[in-house]
Amino acid sequence: MGPMAGARKTKDEHIFLSLLKEMIDLYHIGLTVETSTGQQKIYVIVSTMTMNLQARAGVFNMTQHNGLYPCIFCEEPGLVVKVGKGHTRCFPYREEKPKCRSSISIEQNVLSAIEAKKPVYGFFGRSIIKHLPFIDFHESCTVDYMHGFLLGITKKLLSLWIAGSSYQKPYFIGHNLKDIDKIL
Repeated sequence: MGPMAGARKTKDEHIFLSLLKEMIDLYHIGLTVETSTGQQKIYVIVSTMTMNLQARAGVFNMTQHNGLYPCIFCEEPGLVVKVGKGHTRCFPYREEKPKCRSSISIEQNVLSAIEAKKPVYGFFGRSIIKHLPFIDFHESCTVDYMHGFLLGITKKLLSLWIAGSSYQKPYFIGHNLKDIDKIL
């Protein structure tokens, strides 16, 4: 998406427009390159995307990670719980899995949101990505590995395994840190 500067945040779709136009041109018109065998025409198609949660919310025109129905893959609303002096949205384990989103359900939610002029299952309206040819954005967007996995799940698991507050838990391995350090 790019850096932002100024008194106010720029609308995400404005930042993304030039990149979107370039990707559409590369798909339809292509790019001529010089190779050892002569000129070659190359066409580009966007097949996969990854972005952090804030960027994804802006690009997909949906609620952020702390809002109602923030997931691009399912219709889990989450639950707001009190934490310290504030509140946070969490996603507790449920025996019954939430309904998975599909291209059809997303399109229905988007159209309903446009008509109602309010969010429907997390969507405010159309995504700018909808203009890219041959892309089904909810199927083509991967989980952000660094933020979602390394800084999320991995950090939490390490904390549970080695934090002093977990000392009495069966999964605690903090008493083996010297051995773990040696192995690493």
